[in-house]
Amino acid sequence: MIRRTSENSWLLIAQTEHARIAAELARAWGNDRFAPLSLADWLVPAIRHHDDGWSDWDDAPHVDPETGTPRDFTEMAMADATAIWRRSIAVCSRAAGRAASGSQCLARLDNWLRPQQLPLTRDHEFILAQILEATEPLTEQTLTESADEASDETAAQPVPVILQQLQQAGVIVPRTITSETGFVLSADLQAPSPFGGLWVSRHFCDLAIRARENRTEAADLAAIDDFLNEQAPLQAEWREQLAAQIPEDELEPLIELGFRCVQRFDHLSLWLCCAERDKPFELAFPGAGQIHFIPGPDGQVVVDPWPFAADRLELVATPVRIPRQSYRNDEALHTEMAASRGTVLRWILLSAQ
Repeated sequence: MIRRTSENSWLLIAQTEHARIAAELARAWGNDRFAPLSLADWLVPAIRHHDDGWSDWDDAPHVDPETGTPRDFTEMAMADATAIWRRSIAVCSRAAGRAASGSQCLARLDNWLRPQQLPLTRDHEFILAQILEATEPLTEQTLTESADEASDETAAQPVPVILQQLQQAGVIVPRTITSETGFVLSADLQAPSPFGGLWVSRHFCDLAIRARENRTEAADLAAIDDFLNEQAPLQAEWREQLAAQIPEDELEPLIELGFRCVQRFDHLSLWLCCAERDKPFELAFPGAGQIHFIPGPDGQVVVDPWPFAADRLELVATPVRIPRQSYRNDEALHTEMAASRGTVLRWILLSAQ
């Protein structure tokens, strides 16, 4: 969980939400000057799911007993952090695959509906299209109004029922659902790939090595060493699987490229999410050199040179806003989170020219 300070409040941003933003940045990459990402069909889902291991923690975060502060992801005991990283790597070893087109999503939904003798309707197609095309947070009310405007007749099924079916079929994956701020959805189908596990394992091993330089507690150091020793044979196994399909002289550059892309898009998303920025930031991307990010008013960020396909890129996150105070225990924090209204963070990325 990301704990972002905002005046007298904290904005709690789920790690999976930050990962979604990282994936949106990766998905948008590429234009006449900057080549699209290699292996994007595997790389974008790996970035999208690289923090899925945080899901349970994000839903019920812990309080630092000494300060009463909700623990930020940088303040974790390494035993907890490495356990979360392991779950994320396991997900990505299965989940890095081809992003679904609308027709694939509908086919998956139809396969789920048919055994239950439920029809695939125009309402399903319309709602799914709205989700796939959305650039801002959605609400059930907004989707209902859109469906009503598009049809002269009352929908055969209420929007909440359709959304529930889409979720149960595994077509859409909601991170947050609230009546005020809406929800952010991804619509992905994945096929297994050793690349996903390998890229994300390397990413977290790099974080573990960096953490070892800053930690002094014996338990933290032991957890880091255990994690690194465990990941080495897993990475070797994934390399062996890939080597059976790809020549070695081609494989190593792809492994390195994917790892660096996971790392860079993660870094850029964290720069956006962790704090309101007032100073320029630069980041080197594989094959692209240094990209400069210059924050402006109202969430605007000028990007120079411009690496994205669209003329501008709008990103949103839906954190939970809670009072900036000491919480006596986890239960008190969870109660406040449940009672608090959500909010929306919005960034607009613009070209310098």
